[in-house]
Amino acid sequence: MKAMRSQNSSVTKGLLYFLLPLILAAIACEIPGISNETSLQQTNVALGIQQTMNAINDATLQAQLTQVVNVNPTVAPQQNIQATLDAQATALVLQLTQSALPATAEATATVESVQSPTATPTTATVSLEAISITDWGMRFWVPLNSGCKVDGAGCWKMNDDYDKHLGTGELILVSKTPVRINPDWPNPYLVLWHRYKFNNTAHIDLQIDGKWSTVKILNRQSSSNNWVREIIKLADYKGKEIIVRFAAAGIWGSGGIPGSSWYVNDVRIVPDYNPNQ
Repeated sequence: MKAMRSQNSSVTKGLLYFLLPLILAAIACEIPGISNETSLQQTNVALGIQQTMNAINDATLQAQLTQVVNVNPTVAPQQNIQATLDAQATALVLQLTQSALPATAEATATVESVQSPTATPTTATVSLEAISITDWGMRFWVPLNSGCKVDGAGCWKMNDDYDKHLGTGELILVSKTPVRINPDWPNPYLVLWHRYKFNNTAHIDLQIDGKWSTVKILNRQSSSNNWVREIIKLADYKGKEIIVRFAAAGIWGSGGIPGSSWYVNDVRIVPDYNPNQ
């Protein structure tokens, strides 16, 4: 009887040594790369091991029962032997499954980190480059190529000649292309250089939503022999398109009355202007 038990023990150990590599190979095959669901992998591994163990247990049980009956026909503790084998199989499955779980979780985390890289946030930038206004409609204004404050930046002179305009309306310089004041501009301004001597009232206007609004009045008899920087705040017009206009009343006769003079140079829309610079 002892010889039989020793033989059974040897058989069981041999089966376990044979079974262990197979179980480890099955676990390795289930590591992520096929699926990213850890819980599903663990379930599949446990089911595969359990099915393999059940098949081997059935064969082992039949062999052991045959040996027991041959030695002692009165012994038939089939349920006890089956319970012992089941307990051993369950303990082995539990031990191997638990040892495989950390590696499975780690592999899953590695796969997820590769498949889901952290996106680098991007932000849109708003251009703060000044916009030069160079395309103008002119009524008794003429362009100049020299003698201006900023060379090459666009310069215009009002031509207050009664013999030409005969006092019919204002002398006008008006931009042809609207400029949109971007809502994201920090501190938008209309910036220009000019010098003048007026015998009649003059004004600077902006057209917003099709309506003209005067933003600067230059009184009669006002003058500046030097170039003056003019700045006009545009923050109230964010999101709107604007057109710029310079207008002045001309002289009304040629009886020795001097006309007005007005020079305008380097007209720009500056998105972020510092008035103190």
